[in-house]
Amino acid sequence: MEEDALLTDAYRIRIPSWLRAAAAARSAWLCGALFLCVGWAVAGDYAAKDLHLQRKTARLTLDYVQGRNDDLLRYEDRMYGAAFEVPLLWAERLPGWQDRVDRYRLRHWLTHLLFLAGGLGCYGLAFRLYGRRLLALGAMGLFLLHPRMYAHSFFNSKDSPFLSLFMLALGLVHWTFRVGSVKAYLLCGAALGILANVRIMGLLLVGLVLVLRAVDYVRADRAARRRVLRTSGAFVLASALTFYASLPYLWGDPFRRLAEIIAYSAAYPFDSVQLFRGQYIRFLEPPPEYVPVWFAITAPALVLGCGVVGLTAVARRVRRRPGALLGPTPLRFELLLLACFVVPVLAVALLRPTIYNGWRHLYFIYAPFCLLAAGGLDALSQAASAVWRPRDLGIGGGEAGWAGSSGQRARVAGRAGAAPSLSAILFQLPGGSRDAVSSGIPVRPGWSRERVRGRRLYPEWPAIFVATLSGGFDPVV
Repeated sequence: MEEDALLTDAYRIRIPSWLRAAAAARSAWLCGALFLCVGWAVAGDYAAKDLHLQRKTARLTLDYVQGRNDDLLRYEDRMYGAAFEVPLLWAERLPGWQDRVDRYRLRHWLTHLLFLAGGLGCYGLAFRLYGRRLLALGAMGLFLLHPRMYAHSFFNSKDSPFLSLFMLALGLVHWTFRVGSVKAYLLCGAALGILANVRIMGLLLVGLVLVLRAVDYVRADRAARRRVLRTSGAFVLASALTFYASLPYLWGDPFRRLAEIIAYSAAYPFDSVQLFRGQYIRFLEPPPEYVPVWFAITAPALVLGCGVVGLTAVARRVRRRPGALLGPTPLRFELLLLACFVVPVLAVALLRPTIYNGWRHLYFIYAPFCLLAAGGLDALSQAASAVWRPRDLGIGGGEAGWAGSSGQRARVAGRAGAAPSLSAILFQLPGGSRDAVSSGIPVRPGWSRERVRGRRLYPEWPAIFVATLSGGFDPVV
């Protein structure tokens, strides 16, 4: 058996880490291409709710900017930004899209394309947060496969684009914190200004970034405080100028009209009734549990469960390391995600603004929740690794596992700290005709040989799954 193990090691092919990472990253693009094909096929199957109103907002905004008329100032929805609608209006001028039905199909397609870009942004940010491409691919799947989000990604050109842009903005904020240069904060501020144009709730992310910068200023020394002030000033200037320039309604009287926009968004003058938990309620008076109930009954069970685990894991890390909140640590960014999810829900529960059609006005909170759910997947995989340790199975870990029967011992694991090879997975896991003892599997402390003799110590799939999450297979020929 020792000769067989040495022969297996001799034929093992080591794949460079950069090539393995490129293969894993390519899988995300392949998944994106698959969603792209499916989206192209079904884009025409969705209705066109309120798209004519969105087109009108974009058209009146362009007329006001070009000086044709000032009808925008008297328009009912003048407070809405058109940063996403104007490019869609320009796209309708492309050849072959002049028919009304074709125009709506084009809008469906471009809105869904931005949704897929948000999925790729979720993949990239999850990989930077947790360092595992398989886990990042799972986060991308959680983001794209939410049934309600996927359907709204075609016909909802207000809330779905804001969800996608919010996910991309979170990735940009993470990159800005990591780089820390003035140029990075200028770019981030400009992007968040556009985000606030699409939905005024984009100002939430601007405020949270400034809160973290204030914490950095308090804990910094005198020299570092000047740098914090420079970067924060660049961020505020870029976000304010971009938001002001992209929203023509603000040009006449910015401060008064900004207050008008915020008040209009909080108390939208649309009073009707909707069915909620078996009784009719008014749009203007949603109960405090409105958003949590809608969120829970529309989210898939896997997403909801992983999200709860992720929230619990963040709370435990905060309790163990409260000082990490003051420094540029990954935990602090997770708290930013937690605030992006919790603050809007609490604001709706306390302020009770106008909300209807489910919870579509708060679809953007699914972006941070999806990343927290990826953290829950990471916590579950670590817990599974603690239960089904590869070194307990004799296929890897810090030291090589030694076991055997009838006086024979065989080395079943490779180098220290290495990912398990595919040969070890196929030939050393319990299964087949050999039992747990005779196959050379170490017995856990406290487990008698009689307990495991003649039985499979573990089923094959959990160990393979955990080994994959732990770093991937090491293929052999």
